[in-house]
Amino acid sequence: MPRHRDTTRTVGFVVVAAGVAIFSTDALLIRLQGMPVPQILFWRGVLSALGFGAVTCIASRGHIVRAVLTLGWVGLAIALLRGAANIAFVLSVEETSVAQAFVILATTPLMTALLSKLLVADHLPRRTWLTALAAAAGVTVIFAGSFGTPQLAGDLWAIAGGLSISLTLVIVRSSKNLDRFAAMAAGCALGVIPVLPFLGAGIGISAPNALVAFLNGAVVLPAAVALVTLGPKYLPAPEVSLFLLLETVMAPLWVWLVLGQQPEARTVIAGAVVLAALAFHSAAELSDERRRMRATAAGGSQELAPEAAAPGL
Repeated sequence: MPRHRDTTRTVGFVVVAAGVAIFSTDALLIRLQGMPVPQILFWRGVLSALGFGAVTCIASRGHIVRAVLTLGWVGLAIALLRGAANIAFVLSVEETSVAQAFVILATTPLMTALLSKLLVADHLPRRTWLTALAAAAGVTVIFAGSFGTPQLAGDLWAIAGGLSISLTLVIVRSSKNLDRFAAMAAGCALGVIPVLPFLGAGIGISAPNALVAFLNGAVVLPAAVALVTLGPKYLPAPEVSLFLLLETVMAPLWVWLVLGQQPEARTVIAGAVVLAALAFHSAAELSDERRRMRATAAGGSQELAPEAAAPGL
């Protein structure tokens, strides 16, 4: 049994690490396209819809139309929010530094917890409030340096993207049977619609940009989301959250190494505060999760003991 558990954890580590590593290239691929933002959003939406559609087709064993049609109003709301989050993310990456955008987006789990408290009346432990305060302090440092600069718009778009994702997660909790990949595909497709009036330059795309856009939309996003979504099947959710923090470090690193865009000192400091707070929170959640698992295992072994003494029953 322990060997099976170790194998399961190893698979979980590999799956989530691969998902995070792939995800971390997203911002770099957006920057490499070198097209007007409306064109990036158009092709990202179209190609991501195709990519997530392919994942949905595989997951539903070919019943993709049924998967989309059964989304219902809740699925439509999630699709609209995912589409909005996609647009906000691209705008944030284009209008502020990648490091600032990802530090702000790293606070999405806290936004989700606070929205759950507000909308669903969930109980929040003291450590969540303390983590939220620390993260708010870090984000405040970022905004303080952005006032009066074009980066402020990008920071605000990052907040908008985080809120859209948070609302999505709160709604998903009440719809456990929802096909998330079908909702993602629909969201990417719907996200194209508000972009259409801004395509003054048309949708023409060069061969190099087409290759990068295809890699970004049809490969990277669906593959990364699919791998990260599989994570909780093998690892506790708080452990997956700890892995996801690596994206906040890796995404600006790729942009720095490839494009030479070095993060500002204040962003690094603010990011360190936010990541330290989130890491502490996830580690505490993981400790609680393992304690619950040990308690459950101990309870289970006590219940099975009598049967072990009487194998004939």
